[in-house]
Amino acid sequence: MRNVKPTNNFRDMYLRGITLGGQEEVIYEETDSLKIARAFRKAGRGMKHE
Repeated sequence: MRNVKPTNNFRDMYLRGITLGGQEEVIYEETDSLKIARAFRKAGRGMKHE
């Protein structure tokens, strides 16, 4: 990331970079919510409900 100083809050810079963009490199690839939902359904099928 550009303009990083040791006194910066790295978490805030990361979140700002995701929200506003403006960085040369890709910080975060958007997650496909359908893939997440499918994975939870698949994981739930293997569990026994009591």
